[in-house]
Amino acid sequence: MDYRAKVQSNGWNLMNQRLRKFALQIAGPIDFAINFAINAACPVLFLGIADTVPIFGIPSVAVFVVPMCFFVLFCATFFGFRNGVIQRNLGNGVGPWPSGESWMKRALLLGLSYAIVGQVIIWPILFAVHWLNPDQRWSTLQLSLVDGLASGVLGYLTQVHGIWRANACRFH
Repeated sequence: MDYRAKVQSNGWNLMNQRLRKFALQIAGPIDFAINFAINAACPVLFLGIADTVPIFGIPSVAVFVVPMCFFVLFCATFFGFRNGVIQRNLGNGVGPWPSGESWMKRALLLGLSYAIVGQVIIWPILFAVHWLNPDQRWSTLQLSLVDGLASGVLGYLTQVHGIWRANACRFH
């Protein structure tokens, strides 16, 4: 079996290599940078530098981390799916998205499902951290770094996954 046949039998053709490069080296890092910048800045802008916050309460770690988890998962997945559809239409995927098929409904449902799963995961983590040390307080800098890094990583992963999910849709 020659190289081209082997690559195509594994589901990776040369167009998918361009799509993979776009997802991993362009769209993913851009999403990481945007999410990191926004979510790392929010605690500093709203709380100031000197404040410390508990896990729960107003203000708290949960006030920043819970909405971040929902919106980053939802938006990054939606826009990743949209980017995947655009790349398919540019010829960097399995073929153009059919004009009669709505990609937006699929993207919204996928983003919403990931956002809900993220909430199911983040709340027990916060309760466990609070249970282990109820008097724990985080500085604004700690919260800013955790929120920024977590949102950046989640944004990168779900942007890339949204692109792949758009490319995985087959129409007959």
